[in-house]
Amino acid sequence: MTWYVRTANREFGPLSEQALRAIAATGQIDVKTLVRRSVTEEWVSVATVPGILPPASRVAVPSAPRGEAPLALLPDPPRAAPAPPPAAAPPPVPAVTLEGLPIPVEVDIATPWRRFWARWLDVILGACLVGFMLGTVRPSFFQSGGFGAAHSQLFGWLVMPVVMLLDGVIYALFGNTAGKAIAGIAVRDERSGGRLPFFVYLKRNFELYFLGLGTAFPIASLFTLYGSFRKADRDELLSWDLSADSRVVARSVNPVRTWVVAVVYIALASGLTQLGTVEQRVFARHQATNADHAKFAEKQLQEAADSLNQNAPRMIDAQTRLDRVELGAGLVFTYEYTLVDQRIAGLAPENLERFQRQIRQRLNKLACEEHKLDSLLRLATAVKYVYRDRDGAAVATAVMTSADCLH
Repeated sequence: MTWYVRTANREFGPLSEQALRAIAATGQIDVKTLVRRSVTEEWVSVATVPGILPPASRVAVPSAPRGEAPLALLPDPPRAAPAPPPAAAPPPVPAVTLEGLPIPVEVDIATPWRRFWARWLDVILGACLVGFMLGTVRPSFFQSGGFGAAHSQLFGWLVMPVVMLLDGVIYALFGNTAGKAIAGIAVRDERSGGRLPFFVYLKRNFELYFLGLGTAFPIASLFTLYGSFRKADRDELLSWDLSADSRVVARSVNPVRTWVVAVVYIALASGLTQLGTVEQRVFARHQATNADHAKFAEKQLQEAADSLNQNAPRMIDAQTRLDRVELGAGLVFTYEYTLVDQRIAGLAPENLERFQRQIRQRLNKLACEEHKLDSLLRLATAVKYVYRDRDGAAVATAVMTSADCLH
C-alpha cells in the first residue's frame, strides 16, 4: 500500500507504509499531517490511520495521598512472570526523512490562479501562432477587408480546436508549453511523475476545452471556468485530470510566478487588442479614402463623357463613327462605335476574327506603349471599346485595365 503525505503545503510520495511509519517515528509528521492513498482520495489526518503514528506514552498510576494509610487489606497482586530475554536488536535502519525521499512528488500542487493564467497565456500564444501560419499561407485573410481582420473575435473562437491540437504537439515536443513554463508548472503523470503520452494529453486538452473552457463561448465559459476554479480551490481533482491520471504540479512555490504569468498574459492581450483597434482605424480610414477617390473619379469621368458626347455622333475616320461615350457601373468608361460601311453578315469569319484581333492590339498599344489611356485608367476601373455594324449588330468588344499592362 502506498501513501502520499502533505505537510506545510508540500507533498511527498508515493511512500510505502513501512517508510511512512519510519518517518512518523522521527517526529517529522504529527496529527496535523494529512495523508491519502492516491490523488483520487480526500486528504485525511494521519491520526485516523491506525498503526502509523507511534503509540502515546503510558500514563503513570498516581500514588496514595499523603496522610492516608495504604490499603493493606488488599491482597498482593500476583507477581508477573519474568520477562523473556530481549531478542537480538535488528540492524540499524538508515534515518528516513521527507526531504531525502528518492522519488518526491514535485514540490507543490499548482494553485488555481496559476493554472488559469498559464492556460489562457497558452491559448493566446497558440492563436497568434495559428494566425501567423495562416497569414503566411494566405496574407489577404488578415488584410483590410479580409475575414480575419473584419471578424477577429469569431476567428478566435473558430480557431480554438486548432489551438488545442497545437498545444498538444508543443507538449509532446518539449514536455511543457510556454505559458506553463513561465508559470513554473507542468502537467505530469500521477503514477510515474513523467510527461503524459501525446494522445492522452490531447484527450485531456479537449476535455478541458469542452468542460473547462466551455469551448471559449462567452457565456458558457463563465460557468465552466467558475466551476472548475472552485473545484481546484478545494483541492479536488478536475475531470480531465481524473481521466488522464494527471496532476498539474508546481516546479516552484514562489508566488511571484503567478503574478509574472498574469502580467505577461494581460500585456499580450492588451497589445493585441490595441493592434486590432489600430487596424480597424486604418481600415476605416482606407475605406473613407477609397470612397472619396471613387466620388472624385466618378465626377471627373462623367465630365469627360459629357464633353465627348457634346460632339457625338461624329466620324472618327471614313468608316468609323463615335456614337457616344458612357460611364457605367463600377466606373467602366465605354466608347461605342459604328462601322458605317460594314455588315457583319457580309464578313467572312476569318476577316471578322482578324478585325477583332486588330482592335485588341490597337487598344493594347494605346494603353501600354503610347500611354494615351493613362489618365483614364487612373480614374476608371476599365476602358471598354464596343464596335457595331451599320445594322447595330455587335462586331467586336475590347476591354483594357491598368493591370493588363503589367503582364
